Amino acid sequence: MTDLARHPVSGAFRLALAMFAAFGLAACVTGGLTAVSVLNGAVTVAAPSGYCVSADQVQQTEDTAVVLIGRCLASGLVAPAVISVSVGPAGSGGVMVAGDAALASFFAGRDGLSLLARSGKAKDVALIETRSVPGALLIHLKDTSLGSYWRAVTALNGRLVTISATGTGTGTGGVALVETASLAAVRQTLAVLQAANPAAPRALTTPIPVDAATAAPPPRPLG
Repeated sequence: MTDLARHPVSGAFRLALAMFAAFGLAACVTGGLTAVSVLNGAVTVAAPSGYCVSADQVQQTEDTAVVLIGRCLASGLVAPAVISVSVGPAGSGGVMVAGDAALASFFAGRDGLSLLARSGKAKDVALIETRSVPGALLIHLKDTSLGSYWRAVTALNGRLVTISATGTGTGTGGVALVETASLAAVRQTLAVLQAANPAAPRALTTPIPVDAATAAPPPRPLG
């Protein structure tokens, strides 16, 4: 196999990202939690300081999940970001062994862009830059629906996880989120997720075949 887009985990992960696009966006979560366990305890999704998770903003399938995080208080001191955390199926985190360069190359292509775009159309999103940080790839995007924002791609407990921080849209009534605030929210969320899901003795509990891992990542985080 030469293209991870055809790897068996890709279909389920595509669903995980598609779920993000279906969510309504809310900038404030009242009465929320600081953390929630999804997929029968497979992953703990924690919110960074000043943000909360609400039970009605968690959606799960049999093996994927999407959690939306917003400010705990409308008058809070943190940016009014909508943070989405998309969790892929068991074993999907194996694509991270392809390396940041392969991941960045995939997402820069038409197939990768279509997966990153909220509309699902490559023409509606542009990849501005990527950055490597410990355990994750950061992606800076400009989406026609969401504006400019950041996303992180990482692996937690053997599952591929994406984190994105956006405003509430660019249309009427939407509130944009400045790029620096989006990057800060993504990095803070990444840090709390890594702390809440400490690495197992083996980095990947279900490795994918070596020949597949050296190609490109599968379709679809987020958000």
